[in-house]
Amino acid sequence: MAMHVEQVGGRFVAAMAVLLAVAGNAAFAQEHKTFRCKLADVVHLGEDGRLRLDSNPKDMMRYLYDGVVVNTLTGAVTYPDGNRVVWNVVQRGRENDYVLTRPTVPGLSSEQITASEATAFIRIRAWNEHPTVQLLVFGLNSLASGFCEVAR
Repeated sequence: MAMHVEQVGGRFVAAMAVLLAVAGNAAFAQEHKTFRCKLADVVHLGEDGRLRLDSNPKDMMRYLYDGVVVNTLTGAVTYPDGNRVVWNVVQRGRENDYVLTRPTVPGLSSEQITASEATAFIRIRAWNEHPTVQLLVFGLNSLASGFCEVAR
């Protein structure tokens, strides 16, 4: 009897170790991080309908997002000036792909909320197969791209 309990107990411990290892890897794949991001390029939709590269360091997109810190778990977005706003995390992709939209303004219709979310979002791609974490910020008629590093 003692030998049987020992064998079953050993299998149980081994099974639990495997389960924890698998669960640990799954949790690691969904690890939410805080990223500090730097802009590389900003483009604007010109009056002629063409995208124009903007190298102006005083551009609003650069002012708001060059150095932004994004917490992918809580949606907290801390701007370079220290102002913090909690955005909505609307996607936590299985490949560490995050999409955040601006906070919803009370009183908007569902159509207005959808339009707002479609015209203002932050996307962070922290894919394991890409060494660089990518940033994409879209705001009405401007698009900014860049890279991020883990802040904590």
